[in-house]
Amino acid sequence: MAVYPDGLNTTATDDEINTSFRPTPNYAALAEAAAGSEVGWSNAAEGRESWMRGVRVRTVRELSEALKLACLRVGKERKGMLIEVLM
Repeated sequence: MAVYPDGLNTTATDDEINTSFRPTPNYAALAEAAAGSEVGWSNAAEGRESWMRGVRVRTVRELSEALKLACLRVGKERKGMLIEVLM
């Protein structure tokens, strides 16, 4: 708006100017993929659990379970964990 106060951006939707986050990216999967590719692991083939784990939660119960897992992974195992909460 500051640069083009009368431009197309004044009436365009987020989708039209490519600033929409629909559909929502799967940040949990992105975290796992980024960590795995960074160290060059092929976890499925080697049977090794990856350093980073990402989970998506939608309910309070799922969040509670994910937080318990995160405490174990981060606190005791010294591994990464990303919890993505969908509201």
